[in-house]
Amino acid sequence: MVFDYGTAYTDANGHFYISEQYRKNRNVNIIFIFENNNVNIRTIKGLSFWQMFFTERNNIGEYENSALENINYLFTNNPGTSQADLNTQQKRFWIAAHAINSVYEQRANCLNAGIFAPPTNLNMWITNQNTNGNALSKYASAPMFKQIGYTSNLVNFAQLYLVVTGSPVFAIAMEVLLQFPPDITYNYSENEYYYEYSDMVTQIFYHELCHASHYKKVGNNYWLTLGIAEVVNGAANPPYGLPTDLNAGRIALCESWAEFCSAEFAHMKYGTNNSGILNPISWSDYLEKFKPYGFGGYWRWIPDGIMYDLIDDTFEPGSTVVIDSPYGFTISQIFSSLDDDVVTMQQ
Repeated sequence: MVFDYGTAYTDANGHFYISEQYRKNRNVNIIFIFENNNVNIRTIKGLSFWQMFFTERNNIGEYENSALENINYLFTNNPGTSQADLNTQQKRFWIAAHAINSVYEQRANCLNAGIFAPPTNLNMWITNQNTNGNALSKYASAPMFKQIGYTSNLVNFAQLYLVVTGSPVFAIAMEVLLQFPPDITYNYSENEYYYEYSDMVTQIFYHELCHASHYKKVGNNYWLTLGIAEVVNGAANPPYGLPTDLNAGRIALCESWAEFCSAEFAHMKYGTNNSGILNPISWSDYLEKFKPYGFGGYWRWIPDGIMYDLIDDTFEPGSTVVIDSPYGFTISQIFSSLDDDVVTMQQ
């Protein structure tokens, strides 16, 4: 039996062209693979670690030869919130589609803003707590394991990462982690923000990709120190620990950068057409109205709004009681200050 096959990448609009000639009266099977030169998206489905050997893919069906020029396929969200809904392929594919689009968009965002784009060949894990109780990643994160490479420090960090995130099958999980080390993880079963709203999902991916740009600037040692601090400090007081913990200044700096930059990029994409889940008019408004130790005070010691206050040209709203007179800085200028010897907000 002879098989004809062809491959192509979609463009920014999802269009693709394959020059392969297929035999008349033969059906053609179309498989969408979530992979390109910039990112490889893998998923964990419960305890099925063997599935990590394959890039996430979706067989969208067979098409008659005459219908190949009129394929129109849309990845839609499953709006359900039950555990059964979260475990559906439809939900997973929708998240994966957001992931690969976000990587493409983020690289354009970085180019336009004049900052480092994330590294290429990223390994991204999309995980789900599932009924088996295993996600390997508790929230979203950017450990940058693949970029750092195999070192003794990486192994120690990986072991710590798995212990704290509570993997019930540590030995298998460790092997998977070392075989396919993630640069970015996304556990979309954490709460409804992570799997229901397009702007929230996109902003979270942007957030982790802003971390990836920062990593590219500061290197391995800086990032390992940050990762260990977030895991250790966050184990006692999730997700980031307390402002008095060791290396809390580094955490505040890195997280405030990623939240500021990602919210600005989300604002550029969505404007006022957003879910409103945090009650902002826009994602920039969310930064403008940020109030330390307000709603969600367990992590609000991280000053998410301060970098936005350096670029905006407005005064803070009265509710924050902040005199916001600096303005006119750029994302590029702020990023230029994030060198490997800068480890606190004061610096």
